[in-house]
Amino acid sequence: MMNLNLNFENNPVSGDKPLRFVMAPEAGFSVLRSKIMKLCECGCGNPAPIAKKTDNNIGHIKGKPIRFIVGHNLIKRGDQNSQWKGGYNISMGYIYKRESGTGTMKPLSAVIAEKVLGKSLPKGAMVHHIDEDKMNNSKNNLVVCQDRGYHNTLHVRMIALRACGKANFRKCCLCHNYDDPANMLKHARAGMKHRRCENRYRLELRHLRKTTSETRTKR
Repeated sequence: MMNLNLNFENNPVSGDKPLRFVMAPEAGFSVLRSKIMKLCECGCGNPAPIAKKTDNNIGHIKGKPIRFIVGHNLIKRGDQNSQWKGGYNISMGYIYKRESGTGTMKPLSAVIAEKVLGKSLPKGAMVHHIDEDKMNNSKNNLVVCQDRGYHNTLHVRMIALRACGKANFRKCCLCHNYDDPANMLKHARAGMKHRRCENRYRLELRHLRKTTSETRTKR
């Protein structure tokens, strides 16, 4: 059995000087004299490797220990980072919370809704604020919507309720008055509009085109 005669001097845990060791030549290894060992700066307690070549771009000097073991200098995310301050951020009026460990940002309203439900929200689901205050994330002020379309519908109904007192009424895109959707036409892009408003708009547009054509002909 091969015996290793390792002579340790100045333990780095208890002493201020770096660790030096000499490997006995009778063990079959080359003699390493005055090899200064330095601990990895990440705090893991393991000795950092020796630089094989000099690289000024990353601060390596041949024959001297480098700062970190490979992979130990990666930025730690979430509560593992020394700069962690709770993970809250405000963007577009919403409060976001950074998840510990992963470092991803999630709306605080969604975090609270998931905590109340006891499970993650389905893909595409959104959380609606009843009082339309994005900063009020009380569980009694949150409604889980199945998708963005349903969320938008809630806002449209709330606007109509404040404007005319009837949540099911819709606003005409031409005269801007609210009316029962049964008395209106549905347009794919413009939204809801009265038939009389549509007829008047087309008549005015036809007259404008005719006037423009006659003006160009005179020129």
